[in-house]
Amino acid sequence: MLHSHITLAVIGDLSFFYDLNALWNTRLPSGLRILLFNNAGGQIFQNLPGLDQSPALRQFIAAAHTTTAQGVAQTYGLEYHCAHSYDEADRAIGCLLREDTDSPVLLEVFTDTADNYEEGQLLKQYYLKQWTYETRMGTPQGI
Repeated sequence: MLHSHITLAVIGDLSFFYDLNALWNTRLPSGLRILLFNNAGGQIFQNLPGLDQSPALRQFIAAAHTTTAQGVAQTYGLEYHCAHSYDEADRAIGCLLREDTDSPVLLEVFTDTADNYEEGQLLKQYYLKQWTYETRMGTPQGI
C-alpha cells in the first residue's frame, strides 16, 4: 500500500527499548519510519557533571547493553535495516525513506562511544555559540 506521507521518529536506544510497548499497536501505519541510534547505553549521562565519576554510571545509570532491535522489528512486523558505519548508514537511509513498502521501517544505526562524545562536544559548542548569538542579536534570519 502506498501512503501519502512518512512519519519519522528519531530515537535513542534506551528510549526505544524502554518505550517498546508503543509498537504493540496492531495497526502500525506503513508510513512509520524509525531511525534508532544505538550507542549501547545512555551515553548522554556521561556529560552530566558528577555522574562521570560515579561507579554506578555504566551499569545502573547509562544501562550499558549489547541489545539490538532486530528481534523487536521481526516481532512487530517492521522492515529492519542496520548500519555500522557512515557508508552503510548512507546506503540504508534510502531504505528508510522509500515510500513503496507496505511495512513500517526501522533503521538501527550503531554508533561508537568515543565518536559520540566528540560529536556531542561539537554540538554543544555549536548550540552554545548559537544561543550566545541569539541572546545578543536576536534570532538570525532563516532560522
